[in-house]
Amino acid sequence: MSMKTLFVVCQHGNEKLPMKVIGRRNLPYLLANKAAMRRGVRYIETDLNRSFPGNKRGSYEERLAAKLINRLRAYGEVVDLHTATCRTPLFAIITRVSLGHIELVRKLGVEKLVYMGESIASGKALIDHVECGVSIECGDERSRRTEKDLEGMIDTFVRGRRMEEELDVYEVYKIMRKTERLKKLPSDVKNFRRTVFGGEEFYPVLARERSYKGILCLMAKRISLEELLMLKSVI
Repeated sequence: MSMKTLFVVCQHGNEKLPMKVIGRRNLPYLLANKAAMRRGVRYIETDLNRSFPGNKRGSYEERLAAKLINRLRAYGEVVDLHTATCRTPLFAIITRVSLGHIELVRKLGVEKLVYMGESIASGKALIDHVECGVSIECGDERSRRTEKDLEGMIDTFVRGRRMEEELDVYEVYKIMRKTERLKKLPSDVKNFRRTVFGGEEFYPVLARERSYKGILCLMAKRISLEELLMLKSVI
């Protein structure tokens, strides 16, 4: 298996900033959902990032995923780029744990790493179906800071400036959903800031992200890299 790296942009058609930034570099990239991008919508029928490995008789995005999967699997490393509607620092997401995943995060120079295990992840995301896949949540699509952070990450990768510092690691263990009594988060709840709410201590991830209907935030605990590597058999 080649260790070539492929960058994926516009799985969600309204997340165009990564395409703008990656298009300035001489890097291999895949524009995943062209139809949704042209219409400026998140998806045509169903979320592409919940449609892998695909279905040739399914929705538009499921059929698209089935076409894309072989191309994606030809790469040893896949970096899936996303933006958000909420204020959040740039961070990496993995759904599988291996030394290869950790090394890819370090090559990207990303300090915050979020692990979403089987009880949280859908099992139908793009990164669930490639050898070594990492999703990057870059921040608010409309923010100049997000563009600068993404440019900095790509620059780190291109220049081979592997990050040696300790990773800031979180494990998502629960989803906080909207209820009749709880329709929004208090204003002092911030992403990756230690929070005590409803008698529970946690670190919010993607708090107030509007793309996920009915969800207030993901709830994470902070763990060490050693603890992360012990969660699964290291590949």
